[in-house]
Amino acid sequence: MPVIGTNFTKISIQKFEIDNKNKKLVLNPVENNLNLKNVKWKELNLGKPTKVLSFEYEFKSEYPLKEPSGSRLAEILILGEVLFADEEKELKKMMKDWEDNKKMDISTMETILGAAFDVSKIEIITLASKLMLPLPIEMPRLKKSEEKNKEE
Repeated sequence: MPVIGTNFTKISIQKFEIDNKNKKLVLNPVENNLNLKNVKWKELNLGKPTKVLSFEYEFKSEYPLKEPSGSRLAEILILGEVLFADEEKELKKMMKDWEDNKKMDISTMETILGAAFDVSKIEIITLASKLMLPLPIEMPRLKKSEEKNKEE
């Protein structure tokens, strides 16, 4: 069940003007949300015409403020698709599951959403840093390891 590609279809960044006359802005934790929006058939030419499934998703990072209440500092939105190939029988079953109840088996969802998250998190981190916003996703940090004294 391979993912054969990913594409961004829309990237939107918005910083909001905040009226904070001599007040310090206090940011709540960044809210990240990844949602599968739609599944549709797509035909690609991979040496021969090949039907694949296009999983359309939305990844959004919102920067809510504690004060003023209900306001936001910024929002970053990425719309994209994950292209998925498999045997036609499997693809038809996946499409039927989606059409019937907007669900799929968990391992397929992990694969699709994992691919969407992997490409989107890199882009969203880059965009946030260009706008001088806090990173919406925690980056790994190096830690100093403690050396054990092995004298005997």
